[in-house]
Order: sequence, then structure tokens, then C-alpha cells
Amino acid sequence: GSAPNPWTFTASCIPPQIVSTDPVAGAPTASVSAPIVVTFSEAMRTNSVSWTIVPSFPLSPAWNDPTNTVLTLNHTDWFAPGTRYCVTIAGKDLDGNDLVPGPAPNPWCFTVAGEYFPPTGLRVARAPPDIVLTWNPVPGPNVTYVVYSAPDKLAPWPWAPLTPSPIPGTTY
Repeated sequence: GSAPNPWTFTASCIPPQIVSTDPVAGAPTASVSAPIVVTFSEAMRTNSVSWTIVPSFPLSPAWNDPTNTVLTLNHTDWFAPGTRYCVTIAGKDLDGNDLVPGPAPNPWCFTVAGEYFPPTGLRVARAPPDIVLTWNPVPGPNVTYVVYSAPDKLAPWPWAPLTPSPIPGTTY
């Protein structure tokens, strides 16, 4: 015929992209305990996918088998409240194409909400000549406590701190 034989052609491929993240880029109030969830545009080669988070934080992966399009990065520690974290994901799809930014940016950053919880289980014990306070620990990284005092429980806040600096532990 009129077409050459053999002939050549170039195929274009669409590389894998990050479709969405949770928390989303720029989130100002991410949860201290929620995992990071990354959704890809197509199945990923799971052993090629890597991530970095700054500041460094221990994360463990879980994939939504069998499609391998959703990566959940779980953690057992709490993110530090008020801290900005930045995540970068790298990897390849099943055809060996490198991950590129998509509708969701890569890398992306989010800030953890300032979720501090008050201690529970306050116990007061007399230990002459002192009084000993104990309480249940609050979950989270690097938690310290300050004990305040006032001669009148109805005195306006702020009361004077009894501790010269924050104390670790659950006893004063």
C-alpha cells in the first residue's frame, strides 16, 4: 500500500498522579491523631512508593488491596499540636512510570490543630506537711504540666504558677 511498512509510532502515557490527600494541602487544623491518606490516579507498585515527612515522624503504610490506589500512613504517636508538617511521596505505577504532581500537590504541607486536652483523674492526697497532686497523663508528645494556685478559687485567671517551670510526669 501507500503506507510504509514497517512503521514506527510514539505512544504517550499518562504518569500516575496524586488525586487527593487528607489532610489537604494547607490544612490549618489537621487532627493530632488522624492518619495521612493519599489517593493515586492509578494502581501503584507498592514496593516503589516512599514518603518523607518533615519534621520526621514515624509512619507505617497500609494499602487498599487489591487496587493499590489508596495509601494510608498510620501512626501510633500523636502529631505535635501547632506544628507544620510537610509530606513528599515518590513511587512508580505498574508500568514503571514515575509519580508526578496532579490535582493534589506533591509535596504538600499541613498544620496540626492546637488540640491540647486537660488531664483527667485529679487526685489530692494529704502528705503532711504537703499536699500531693496526681493525675492521668495526657496523650501526646513532650507533654509537660504547670500547677497553678490562688488563695480564692473564684479569683480571676491567670493564677500564679506553683511550679517554676513546666514539669514532666503526673505528680506534684
